Amino acid sequence: MAAPRVFLSSTCYDLAEVRDSLESFMAGAGMQPCLSEHGDVFFHPDLHTHVSCVSEISNCQLFVLIVGGRFGGKYVADPAKSIVNAEYAAARELGLPVFAFVKREVLDDHRLYQKNKNNKAIDQIEFPSIEKQEHARQIFEFIDHVRLAKTNNGITSFEFTRDIEDLLRKQWAGMLFEALQQRRLRDQIDAQMNVLNKLATTGEQLEQLVKKIYQRIDIEAAPGVIKDVEEISEARDFFKELDIYFEGLFVKSTLEEVAAINPGADWVKFLTATNDFKTATYPVRGDDEETQNMKCLERFGAPRVLFLNPHTEIHRPMFLLIQRLRKSYAAFRKLSDEQRAGVLREIEEFAPFKPATQR
Repeated sequence: MAAPRVFLSSTCYDLAEVRDSLESFMAGAGMQPCLSEHGDVFFHPDLHTHVSCVSEISNCQLFVLIVGGRFGGKYVADPAKSIVNAEYAAARELGLPVFAFVKREVLDDHRLYQKNKNNKAIDQIEFPSIEKQEHARQIFEFIDHVRLAKTNNGITSFEFTRDIEDLLRKQWAGMLFEALQQRRLRDQIDAQMNVLNKLATTGEQLEQLVKKIYQRIDIEAAPGVIKDVEEISEARDFFKELDIYFEGLFVKSTLEEVAAINPGADWVKFLTATNDFKTATYPVRGDDEETQNMKCLERFGAPRVLFLNPHTEIHRPMFLLIQRLRKSYAAFRKLSDEQRAGVLREIEEFAPFKPATQR
């Protein structure tokens, strides 16, 4: 059975006991620890050991960083960095979840450094937690680099190894909970999409039945009437499908406010012109485990978002919904102002706008 592989990055000599204890902890938690000193890294005969360590991170799914009082060996490919700095940079580039820990006394000295770093005498201050004072600035700046990252920038101080174990246990449990929640959300979306697809099919069948009945009653007027019915019905579907997917529609906008919006060519811009919808960009992980930013439509207060450029296969139900929305919105645009207002009034019967008392 596959197990998540966890890369443990830190200086070795001063943190040997911590690394040994964490290896046992990770193995006991069902993880596969990756420690360079225990042969878990493939040292390619044609590469420097530093490069091998950095390359090995691509075979891992989690990254644990521990910062102590040593800077460590200088990275062969960039002497301005330590090997630990380079490993962290590789993990960030790959998008691995990073769990960073700093020895408590080092973090205390880091606070002192923060208060005095612009002082000309900063290099004269001795930091007891740092083994070699000439490396103090580099260690503290690396801590700043980690904690000031835009995302995944949590840092926890530790005194004993059990402090790290306790935090990892909670964080990994949280990751499992999130994964289960995401799975449930995907199931809900798939179920919702199936309902929408069935509704679309049922609607088409009903329209065909109405056409046949009307053609028998009034042969001459039938084509024009049927065309109007089709367009109004399809325009109504635009709002119905949005209401089903987002579990609500215009709770912040009045009917008059929506009716006053000139429906341009872009259905997304039409919705974001209301008080209820906006667009946002979110990182989404696909089947290939690669994360990419996707533009989404969201309704304020709704439990889910709608991918605006879904993959034709990976997000097939959502892709089909987008196609239907484009088609039904085009029908809505073709209507006269009076017909559009009539559609919105019909929509209010099952998806009320902003309550009249607040208008």
